Amino acid sequence: MKLKSLIKITVMFFLFIPIAAFAQSESGGIAGGVSDSEGVGIQNVEINVYDTDDNWISSSSTNPDGNYTIGAIPTGNYKIQFWSSHLGYSNEWYNDKKDFNTADFVSVTAPDIQTGIDAVLAQGGQIAGRVTDSQDKGIQNVWVWVYDTTSNLISYAYSDANGTYIIGGIPTGTFKVLFWSCSTGHMSEWYNNKVNLYSADTVSVTAPDITTGIDAVLATGGCDNDGDDTDDVWDNCPGTSNPGQEDADGDGIGDACDICPKDPRNDIDSDGICGDVDNCPEMANAGQEDADGEGIGDACDICPKDPRNDIDSDGICGDVDNCPEMANAGQEDGDGDGIGDACETLNDVDGDGIPDEDDNCPESNLEPTIIIDGCYTGVSNKLFDSGCTMSDLVNECLNSTSNHGSVVSCVNNLTNSWKKNGIITGKEFGSIQKCAAK
Repeated sequence: MKLKSLIKITVMFFLFIPIAAFAQSESGGIAGGVSDSEGVGIQNVEINVYDTDDNWISSSSTNPDGNYTIGAIPTGNYKIQFWSSHLGYSNEWYNDKKDFNTADFVSVTAPDIQTGIDAVLAQGGQIAGRVTDSQDKGIQNVWVWVYDTTSNLISYAYSDANGTYIIGGIPTGTFKVLFWSCSTGHMSEWYNNKVNLYSADTVSVTAPDITTGIDAVLATGGCDNDGDDTDDVWDNCPGTSNPGQEDADGDGIGDACDICPKDPRNDIDSDGICGDVDNCPEMANAGQEDADGEGIGDACDICPKDPRNDIDSDGICGDVDNCPEMANAGQEDGDGDGIGDACETLNDVDGDGIPDEDDNCPESNLEPTIIIDGCYTGVSNKLFDSGCTMSDLVNECLNSTSNHGSVVSCVNNLTNSWKKNGIITGKEFGSIQKCAAK
């Protein structure tokens, strides 16, 4: 059983027991009134005072007129809960807030009493059902607890001799229901036959209506079947002992039984690969194919052959986009040169796709092959990111000196570099050298 739930339920046992005021040299108090939507005071609403760290400080209950006063509260800031589900009203926090985190602070300065901390409570909805064993025999004294989806306790009730129960004071919303039966010799469970809060089915309530048929059939057994001192219904790995309840990714599944302990998504696409290392975590791709090597699996890569993908967001992959860095969904190309009109609006005299301001060779030789003084090499004339082609660089060697030996040496240095970097083959190296030497 969760410690916080135990504390809250234990406090409720003492709802009508006066709380002794401990002597303090300097203490203040909180006072107010609780009424329904018609302005009628509500008796026996429990008022709980918590400090800013969610530690319970003190409690009281409303009198027949709906009024209350809580004393012996030191100077400080507090949050106030109005617990009324046992009366059929929805619980709330001051000031008309649903939980501790959103509640307004109430400041107390000793020895003064902070007055006017009031609440108007709404009639809640109900959840009802029956708890039975495998023979359809009702099980008495099963705790039935209602939690919101963030595990805050909302309301509770016991099953009667026939196994039936009705829980009131539930606001409109979706909730999870726990059948806790350790004292009856039966295994506890969440609705609908689920092992923990995270997997439990939700139950919808519309106040003030009643949601019926929220039943449970409990198996005979214990509450801590893996012997790690954590009830199975709160155990994040109920089939494997894990006393520390370690959960590195915070997904509610203990590391001891989590196939992907470092990823809360686990293996959501069921391809046998955890989401934290899956290059396409939401689409099955057991082979992890990634043709362009950019880390996005081909199965979910809109441009599986281009690591740039669609960098200009025009719906066309960069490897086939005639203007990959400027959106041009229509791919207009008036002169048919393979360069989109959107890119040619830039100054690009030689039409190599590189703006003149970034082009080291703004009037490039774009012949398809390298030709040296009429000597045909048969080697493709590649364009470099600098905006210069191979032919441009060879021509620089030709134009830099009239000395034939210097020309050959310059071309040799170029081709050595290209070969070393895998740009040309050994055969292509020889073809260029042969033409340069003529």
